[in-house]
Amino acid sequence: MYVETYYPGTGNLAEARKLTIVPGQVLSTLAMTLRPVRAARISGIAYDSQGLPLPQANVIAISALTIVGAQTQAGVDGSFVLGAVPPGEYTLRADRSPALAESETAMVHLAVTGDDIAGVALIAAPPSRLRGRVLLNSTTGTAPRPSTVRITTYMVDGGQGRTWMVDGGQAFATVKDDSTFEIVLPQGHAVIRLTETAEWRVKRVRLNGIDVTEHGFDVPTRGVQSNLDVELTNTVTQLSGIVTTASRDRTRNSVILFAQDPTLWGFPSRYVAQAPADRDGLYRMRLTPGRYYAIALADVDQNEWNTQEFLETLGDRAVALSIDEGESKILNLNLVAP
Repeated sequence: MYVETYYPGTGNLAEARKLTIVPGQVLSTLAMTLRPVRAARISGIAYDSQGLPLPQANVIAISALTIVGAQTQAGVDGSFVLGAVPPGEYTLRADRSPALAESETAMVHLAVTGDDIAGVALIAAPPSRLRGRVLLNSTTGTAPRPSTVRITTYMVDGGQGRTWMVDGGQAFATVKDDSTFEIVLPQGHAVIRLTETAEWRVKRVRLNGIDVTEHGFDVPTRGVQSNLDVELTNTVTQLSGIVTTASRDRTRNSVILFAQDPTLWGFPSRYVAQAPADRDGLYRMRLTPGRYYAIALADVDQNEWNTQEFLETLGDRAVALSIDEGESKILNLNLVAP
């Protein structure tokens, strides 16, 4: 059968080659062959935590590259069939509730090579409770009531930088007046962030005294994860400047900032940001202190600007900088051709 094919002619996105086309260019020599690819059929049964069939469970094959490879709904006996799954690495998930926090969830990792896979047992586990407290580190002398702060937890695929599709891969908790919070989460890998705010940002997240700010932590099955401290700060660390063309004219384009350390790029990264310049060519962004590359680009693709593959192409053309806690730095940038 034929499945989605990537240049130069592969059904595996990991083997695809990228193309760069500059504005005004005409590419007339591109040859792409649609080849038949042997896609796999994955079948099995989803069970609940008691070992009973999980009827009408939502079953999703999540690819580390394409997010969702296939999805279906199990029958009343918990049996499921996913057809036409292209080769690749997948996480197979099953849950019954549309609400992430209420769902018993099953997960298993599979390598699909083209051969059918039968007899997969997806055994669900009850969600766990994550309990913690918020520490407000105010440098202005004023701090909001803790209950005005909202914590966001992203569930990612084993730290691979892809959120689950259920509920957008997010769970939320409003902090109580005593600065504590509790979030109900399924098994998996979690990263803590702060729901968007103009004043506060996450400074540090510690679990049992260990820093888990950037790469998160594993959520156990059927348990309670306590001793989570989320430290917030309202110290402003800011980068601003003017974007100009080669002829020194101010221009309205996007500035991309990304960490010099590629291990900090994975979603949801605090070290990758984009800011548009206004009509006067001025851009401004608030940052997490660190060492960065900055670049001004025209025609930024909003679907790929923060991907590892795209950022890797920018390093040799970007400007290196470092910025400390509480520093306001000015960096003027020349527009760089795609």
